[in-house]
Amino acid sequence: MISHVGSIHTRCLRLSYSAAGPHLSSYVLSFRLHCRRLLATTCSAGNKAAGGKKKVIVISGPTGAGKSRLALELAKRLNGEIISADSVQVYRGLDIGSAKPSVSERQEVPHHLIDILHPSEGMLLAGPDCDHLNEYSVGQFFEDARKATRDVLNNGRVPIVTGGTGLYLRWYIYGKPDVPKASPEIASEVDSELADLQQNGDWDAAIDLVVKAGDPRAQSLAANDWYRLRRTLEIIRSSGSPPSAFRVPYDSFRKSIDSRVTECSLDDGSSDDRIEESKSTDLDYEFNCFFLSGQRLDLYRSIDLRCEDMLLGSDGILSEAQWLLDIGLLPNSNSATRAIGYRQENVLDFITDAYNDQSGTLIVPESLSMKKDISKRETSILKGYRAKNRYECILLAEIVVPAFWIGLEELKDELLSLFINKHLANFPFNIQPLQNLSSLIKFEILSEYFESSHLYLHHHHHLSSLSKKKKEATMLRSIQASLRRSTCAAASSTHPLLRRRGYSSESAPERKVAVLGAAGGIGQPLALLMKLNPLVSSLSLYDIAGTPGVAADVSHINTRSEVVGYMGEDQLGKALEGCDLVIIPAGVPRKPGMTRDDLFNINAGIVKSLATAIAKYCPHALVNMISNPVNSTVPIAAEVFKKAGTYDEKKLFGVTMLDVVRAKTFYAGKAKVPVEGVNVPVVGGHAGITILPLFSQATPKANLSDEDIKALTKRTQDGGTEVVEAKAGKGSATLSMAYAGAIFADACLKGLNGVPDVIECSFVQSSITELPFFASKVKLGKNGVEEVLDLGPLSDYEKQGLESLMPELKSSIEKGIKFANQS
Repeated sequence: MISHVGSIHTRCLRLSYSAAGPHLSSYVLSFRLHCRRLLATTCSAGNKAAGGKKKVIVISGPTGAGKSRLALELAKRLNGEIISADSVQVYRGLDIGSAKPSVSERQEVPHHLIDILHPSEGMLLAGPDCDHLNEYSVGQFFEDARKATRDVLNNGRVPIVTGGTGLYLRWYIYGKPDVPKASPEIASEVDSELADLQQNGDWDAAIDLVVKAGDPRAQSLAANDWYRLRRTLEIIRSSGSPPSAFRVPYDSFRKSIDSRVTECSLDDGSSDDRIEESKSTDLDYEFNCFFLSGQRLDLYRSIDLRCEDMLLGSDGILSEAQWLLDIGLLPNSNSATRAIGYRQENVLDFITDAYNDQSGTLIVPESLSMKKDISKRETSILKGYRAKNRYECILLAEIVVPAFWIGLEELKDELLSLFINKHLANFPFNIQPLQNLSSLIKFEILSEYFESSHLYLHHHHHLSSLSKKKKEATMLRSIQASLRRSTCAAASSTHPLLRRRGYSSESAPERKVAVLGAAGGIGQPLALLMKLNPLVSSLSLYDIAGTPGVAADVSHINTRSEVVGYMGEDQLGKALEGCDLVIIPAGVPRKPGMTRDDLFNINAGIVKSLATAIAKYCPHALVNMISNPVNSTVPIAAEVFKKAGTYDEKKLFGVTMLDVVRAKTFYAGKAKVPVEGVNVPVVGGHAGITILPLFSQATPKANLSDEDIKALTKRTQDGGTEVVEAKAGKGSATLSMAYAGAIFADACLKGLNGVPDVIECSFVQSSITELPFFASKVKLGKNGVEEVLDLGPLSDYEKQGLESLMPELKSSIEKGIKFANQS
């Protein structure tokens, strides 16, 4: 095993030649590039280390180094849970800029300290030791992360702490420094002293004030870092001494090394260059620490691509920055808006000054500041970890894993030279091979990593792959600019159907979509929206009458899909042939006084005949059922497909998206939050009390009363009736239903195209309750339903609602099955 000092483990990994196989010996590896992707550790789940200390894994490194991917793999293998050490991932709504793990990843492996705060919320959650300011501080993180660690260990699992915020990890491992906390009186006094200076932007005068107060090192603070300057002055006013007078409980093995630390740690999350080290103290856990990195050129390429991906698309960094402005947070006003990507003046200028160039070509050049900031940050991280005589915080060795691919002896020399060249020759551990690694990571899994990441064993191949990706990103910008000009100036940044994020950078596959009932009240606007969808290459419109006119009208829209109208039963087969997706809004609309039972008697026969044709002409297509009552028409279609021998439970969907759309809209109005950032899952069925919105799981969180939740639930359940009564007998919820149907169809097409992490609510065959069909969140993929997700935690009110809806939903399902099986 690799030697260790105290309770800190730093590891370098090798695999014997035989484990990887002799056929790999001819390959040349760019080993620091690949070390970002592949790793294993010998930390065993839940086992105590020698001396009785429990083990904790810590993973750090720069952006794009593969920290999250590694943490997920280790969590799966070691029965672990992930604790985020990222200062931005704590905030809800800041997903793109902070590169949060996806929803599916968080469902697969429990994550802690992600989405725990709204950006505008007060951060007073840590108890008496938390600072008074409206910030999520390093002190708060220490309390939260240590509590999460205890909870994970108490559950018999392995804590895996991962993130790039070095100060957070330093505190997490070594504890809190003994820095005085400012009283409310002193905090108010300091605020008064600095208020006018900050308002006038007089940074130099503020620095002079703090220097005269007793801290000459204040001049080393970054310009306009008012938060850290204020905290420094608070410490002086509280204690009479500057921050450098206080000690911090850093690592126990640096007795022979100069004990000057690169960053001052303050109890509120600030950092400086001044605090001295305290005497060595014993750590309470055995920390197995890893630092991931890559060659600087490759790292910069990764940052370049990430910045471009963050900027492209309506749900990218611009959308998130716009949301921060919408909720009243200005640049650099708190830790959320100071994060890289959100604080850049040019990004916010692009939003606040609107489109100076209608083509949107200003976006990418203006991103250079963000790339520069990320590069500077990552460079400073690497310098902090590698510079000679600086071992003060994370003590993370670079993980070198190509050795377990080929096991060549020359890699040992290359490894040693790496540490010598990077001033790590005096690092206090021995580099030794890790044996039996092949039992921990299988060769097949590593191969999948290379395939899924488009990495190649030949270094020059990888460089060409990166070049190709950058060309594709450039091409995407041109395509998006063209779309923006040809449709409307801001279409791609305001309409969810035209989002770039999630679409393949390669040419979109040919997808044929059919709308059955295209001349009806839902069918016509739905046909229009599907014509606007860039994933549709061929649009087939069918109805018993009126379709040629609808098709002619829609076909004039200048998007790529070809439109053909079909009318009458004799043309139904032609309309369906070769379809990838069939959407069924066919049937009579709901009228005043009409119950869903009345609808059933009329629409059930229509659905049965259409399902029979689908089974014959496009048995492998995804089917989106809109025709009401969905609680019965979906079971009807399922029985028809079973009789025809074509039933695939993964490809039949009841479209309940309108319930989700309504729940989001109503919740946003009551909570007074931007509706674009709202998410509310809706489960159960698609009629009356069978519709159960889970407002307890809604994000962002809002302090709504029980009466508010009940009223929102009732309004969501009666949303259709509300529209029917408002239209006074002249229609139903046709437009909103068409919109919801188009949103769900778009999600299905993304899944077909292999876009990861596409999750929406739908009424599908399910085993999460005792009923054969149930609406809940489903993960969509290339074959339709990839996974039916659990309901998650429910409130007492929601549990009662779930119990109440079951009898009626069961009756509706049985009614549909009975109808389908009648001769």
